[in-house]
Amino acid sequence: MMESAWSIGFALVALLSVLLLGFIGFVIHIYVLHRKYSHLPGPPRPSFFYGHLPIVKKEVQEGRTLVELFQKWSLEYDGLYLIWFFWHPRVVAYHKDVIKDVIIKYNLPKQKSLQKMLSDMFGARFMKNGLVSITNHEEWKKKRNAANPAFYRSHLKTLVSDYNKSCDKFLTKIGGMADGKTQVRMLDYFHRVTLDVIGKVAFDMELNSLDDDHSPFPTAVANCLNGILFKFRNPFHKINPSTFKYQRQVADGTRLLRETGRKCIEKRQAAIASGKTMPNDVLSTMMKLTELHGISSEDLLDDFITFFIAGQETTANQLSFLLLEVAQRPDVLEKLKAEIHEVLGSRDYVEFDDLAKLEYMGQVLKEALRLYPPAGGIARETKEQIVLGGHMIPANSLINVSIYSAHHHPDHFEDPEKFDPDRWNKENADKIDRFSYLPFSLGPRNCIGQVFAQFESKVLLARLLKNFKITLIPGQTRTIKEQGTLQPRDGVVCTLEQRR
Repeated sequence: MMESAWSIGFALVALLSVLLLGFIGFVIHIYVLHRKYSHLPGPPRPSFFYGHLPIVKKEVQEGRTLVELFQKWSLEYDGLYLIWFFWHPRVVAYHKDVIKDVIIKYNLPKQKSLQKMLSDMFGARFMKNGLVSITNHEEWKKKRNAANPAFYRSHLKTLVSDYNKSCDKFLTKIGGMADGKTQVRMLDYFHRVTLDVIGKVAFDMELNSLDDDHSPFPTAVANCLNGILFKFRNPFHKINPSTFKYQRQVADGTRLLRETGRKCIEKRQAAIASGKTMPNDVLSTMMKLTELHGISSEDLLDDFITFFIAGQETTANQLSFLLLEVAQRPDVLEKLKAEIHEVLGSRDYVEFDDLAKLEYMGQVLKEALRLYPPAGGIARETKEQIVLGGHMIPANSLINVSIYSAHHHPDHFEDPEKFDPDRWNKENADKIDRFSYLPFSLGPRNCIGQVFAQFESKVLLARLLKNFKITLIPGQTRTIKEQGTLQPRDGVVCTLEQRR
């Protein structure tokens, strides 16, 4: 009996000793990391273990988003600065010269942890080997080269008719509420119409999100995007039971999107087998990957999810922020309406040749993307030691290029918080450094769908402003909400009236 007690006591002492030694080793590891990066500028670190998270939590509680906090720090430090999430260092770059080095000079690869984060959503496969998340350069290059033809202007011009057809449904839907009294949350309807557009023109699917108020797709997409941010902010979510219900909801939404993609692909395969002629859309391009390069069906679904989510979210948020701004600026709105009237005349449909003629609208779209980029930043990592902004950056460092900070910095733009489409007129646009403006990223891994998004935006905006008078409900602010992407927190609530 005594021997058994001694054995148990000895085992407990041994276990505690191992745990203590492990903890001491962990503390030493963090200390060494702190020393390794101590030469870099940055805000004082308030916590040895949590890094800058206490500051982030306080700022979020007070209503500031992470991108706005990054912007605040960018005004205090020259070119770049260092922050800590727990014991993980992250170099934040915002200055155009540093961004140029990150993207062009060093052509830094995407961080491996990004693919890990996007691989699954709480047990449900997400974007694992999709075009956005894949980090292996050769695999990415193979996919990108194969997908490019679906996004050439020569092909996108054939989609303008489909843009218009989806816009017909959009105008009919909101037209039923255009009595000058009913409050319409435009963010929701932009999300629905862009979801229908990407479904139809990219995958030949009729989602009918506009007609079905109970459609599960908008919620599923929103949950997936919010889930990305949730995982970033909650690294211990796997052991936090209070979040399990939310995690299941996100996983269910992810499975819904994958199953939708699976059915869409099977339908297309059956049509091909029966000898039908298929459109040269995104889905056809994706399916060629399986034939030419042996891409697995699950990898194909990864790309489906990537295009499906990114293809609708970018345009919906851009149009929402743009409407929020122009509805408060009668001068900008009048210039837009005048240009639309000059280009379209009595026509309602927007034709391909009209898109290039809507020059001022292009300026307004660019300015909306400057103030409110779709993503707050992009992440890269160093393979070896490099020099950025005059500072030595160790190998295997995470680099966050803060797009939002670059777009809002006074070194890059005069009066950066002002919404001013004239920055982008023929006289001024050439003065803007290309590395100070990157709403769709830059370099080899820029957004493949940016032209798709701009064509779609012009069609929807031209027809919306041609047909409706839009009045913002008082209290709508420019406050940003981070949900994987940047959205207007207040939803851009308006009243609508038909123009005669």
